[in-house]
Amino acid sequence: MPDQVFIHGLALETQIGIHAYEKPLRQRLVLHLEMTTKLSISARSGRIEETVDYRSVTERIQAMIHNRSFALVETVADAVATLVLTEYPVQAVRVVLEKPGAVRGADRVGVIIEREARRESAADAPSSVDGNHRTGHIGGIPDKE
Repeated sequence: MPDQVFIHGLALETQIGIHAYEKPLRQRLVLHLEMTTKLSISARSGRIEETVDYRSVTERIQAMIHNRSFALVETVADAVATLVLTEYPVQAVRVVLEKPGAVRGADRVGVIIEREARRESAADAPSSVDGNHRTGHIGGIPDKE
């Protein structure tokens, strides 16, 4: 089973919707994010520079979401996945994004997106981290049940 860093239940606000009455409104989304990464090095060293800093990830996602407007939840989830995969040393991400109140009578609605990092050749992919951001790696995505 691969190692993961996760952020569950992160409340976000952004302009989102396809209906005219939704477009000017800031609406609440709830993000659950799982990032597959190797944790053995940071577990031994105790150094934040050798892992995925979930505070940094959270701040980047909040800034990106806050400064944009979206039509679909799918677009937000894909943007989150792309940001994490391109800026942090992770092999794969699983993004669960909920839009509370979108469907009357439903407890929760949303999307689940799983993405893996672009595969690189071993020569082009040193396994290193610079300031908790990606500098290269080889990765795969875990099977989900």
